[in-house]
Amino acid sequence: MGNRPSNFGVPTMGPENRSQGGGGGFAANLTGIGGYGWANERMTMARSLLQSVSGQPLVNRFLDTDLDDGDGARYSIAGAGTLQRDGSLSGGWYSFNDDANVMSIYLGDNQSGALIAHPSVEAWYAAVRLKIVNAPPVAAGKFIVPLQLWSTDGSASINIELIPADGSEFHLNLYDGSDHRFGCGSLGTLGTYTCPLDAAFVIGVAFHPNKLQTDGTTRPELIVQFNDTTALTITDANLAFMATYPALVDTFAKAAAIDYRIDSKFAAWGADR
Repeated sequence: MGNRPSNFGVPTMGPENRSQGGGGGFAANLTGIGGYGWANERMTMARSLLQSVSGQPLVNRFLDTDLDDGDGARYSIAGAGTLQRDGSLSGGWYSFNDDANVMSIYLGDNQSGALIAHPSVEAWYAAVRLKIVNAPPVAAGKFIVPLQLWSTDGSASINIELIPADGSEFHLNLYDGSDHRFGCGSLGTLGTYTCPLDAAFVIGVAFHPNKLQTDGTTRPELIVQFNDTTALTITDANLAFMATYPALVDTFAKAAAIDYRIDSKFAAWGADR
């Protein structure tokens, strides 16, 4: 699918179109903004995936949001339409119920600060919790991208996406001006235990710049998980397609008929920002 449509734009968010609030600390040996439940769960997973050869965690900075009231300092909404808060579900669920406009939720209070400075070099982890009520396929001209690392210069992105050609199977797309798509297989297919329909599940993506192998060698790996189960690992020449510029962490869609909702986002990295 590539990057978002060229006419989408990236407006600056002000207090009039996002909730207000702040966040608390996480733990003494970490630096971040967020609550203890979702953040602790995701940071535990991030640190289990991203360890040095000596076993030390490579990530110790994070930002999370559960999109709830009072959490607005940690997320922002963009697009020409309207996202609807789903009052039928507890917490901060948002429904992407606009079939005419591309709507987006960014992790962070604006779209000017990149959370991941060097996506193809440093260790990082990003995750989203979502719910898809209706079975696909996605209609022609529509799409769902639950998780995206989008270069601030607009030149590249790392997408987990569902488009009409995919049926029920999510794909990883390493977009660098052209699409480089990799299927996530049965573990990344809606209706399976890792991607249940009409129930919440988590998509996570991690990049390890120097992953220790069983033979004692190391290599960079890009890992895609569904409900904390690895569905896809990208290595070697395919990593040449990865975004290199500083990246925002985004969720966007244009597919109201699918009844697609999200309620939490998370990102972790190693270096100070």
